[in-house]
Amino acid sequence: MIYLDLFCKGSQVLQICTMATDRYSMQSVAIVRRCGACDPLPQKHIMDAATSRFIRIGSTSIGLVGLDRAINNAAAENMEETQAVDFIFEQISDKNYIPPDNAQKYRQALLTEYRKHCNPEQSDGDTLIIRIFGSGCISCNGLQTLLIEVLDRMEIAADIEQIHDPDEIGRAGVLMTPALMINGRLKSAGLLPTPAQVEQWIRDLND
Repeated sequence: MIYLDLFCKGSQVLQICTMATDRYSMQSVAIVRRCGACDPLPQKHIMDAATSRFIRIGSTSIGLVGLDRAINNAAAENMEETQAVDFIFEQISDKNYIPPDNAQKYRQALLTEYRKHCNPEQSDGDTLIIRIFGSGCISCNGLQTLLIEVLDRMEIAADIEQIHDPDEIGRAGVLMTPALMINGRLKSAGLLPTPAQVEQWIRDLND
């Protein structure tokens, strides 16, 4: 993953470009933020572009840009499951590369996420749920990359999500960011844990 920061004359960030590679297609995807002073863009559009949510496709965690918004919109319209999956799949296909051979796996994963969103009390208790709290900065993305590498090495899939909303961060009891929460337990705040620490925290859950 590559991060590129460009600065304008006012020392504000002109562009933050995050390059990621889809593990199936090996296609590079760019996520760009622009400086509000030099190139105004509504804040909600910036957040939509910069936020990706990870879901399980088979045994692998895949980041999908715009997934949260698509799920929220489907739920707001009270869509039944088949309609919701079609809608969400269409929305994320506009922002992410979906390998044709894996389309059905993606649809099944989207159905699982939609059900979890609509009925959170019925979520799979065996699912490893990881939340990263922060502004979406390089440190937050670095923590996410570290988590993915540890999970891949341990051959464990997880539901990984970055939380940027200040109100939600406050409700979680987080005072410093980036913060890491695993299965509802706050493990670190204000610093980046080591891979060894993360691996031990995950192993402790399985003991």
